[in-house]
Parts: sequence; C-alpha cells; structure tokens
Amino acid sequence: MDEPTSQDSATDKALRLIDYLLALAALRSTITREIEDYQGVLWLHEIPYENGCFSQAWGPNEELGSDVWVEIKKHDEPILQDVPKLCEQ
Repeated sequence: MDEPTSQDSATDKALRLIDYLLALAALRSTITREIEDYQGVLWLHEIPYENGCFSQAWGPNEELGSDVWVEIKKHDEPILQDVPKLCEQ
C-alpha cells in the first residue's frame, strides 16, 4: 500500500481549510428565499425610458455591448442662478 506523501497531506489540509472557511461563512450569512426580504430590488420595468437610462430587456443597443444589462448615467446638476435681491431676506 502506498503511504501518503507530503504533497497529499498538504492538499488534504488545504481542502479541509477551504471546507472549514465555507462552513464558517455559511454560519454568518442568512439565506434569503423571498424577494421581499431583500433590502433593495430593481425591477427592469421600473427603469424610465429616458435619455441616459438603458436596459437590455428593451432590446439590443449598438452603443453598448451585450454584457451591459442596466446602465443609468448620472447627469450634472444645473448651476443655480444667484438669489434675487428681493428674496435674500
């Protein structure tokens, strides 16, 4: 019978460490089975059909690759004018 080599022993230790870390991570996380339990849900039909918004569910876009499913561009805020003198007080 072959005796275990140090390579087999190191591999076995590494596998047991990975199993332990996976089990430890599972203890700290909760399984979410209901979509209502998520903190935030983005429905594709709620994305507005406006300039700067895109969803792959609407159909392909030549400007974006097929790996982009949702894109929402942030617009710069408009520069506000000074407050009129009448309203300063």
